[in-house]
Amino acid sequence: FVDISEYVDEKLDIMRIFESEVLPHPFPRSIESLRALSTVRGGQAGCKAAESFMLIKEII
Repeated sequence: FVDISEYVDEKLDIMRIFESEVLPHPFPRSIESLRALSTVRGGQAGCKAAESFMLIKEII
């Protein structure tokens, strides 16, 4: 997880620029859904808002 608590509002403002990617609720990438998901991830990570990432391939 990466704590984005300081940046969640800025992230959502930037997402609003991409009109074709962000549609009204209940679309999965609506502003409401994006905020809710960051809040859920924040709860899992122990902060206000977070993004989760998964390592697909590790190169040594």
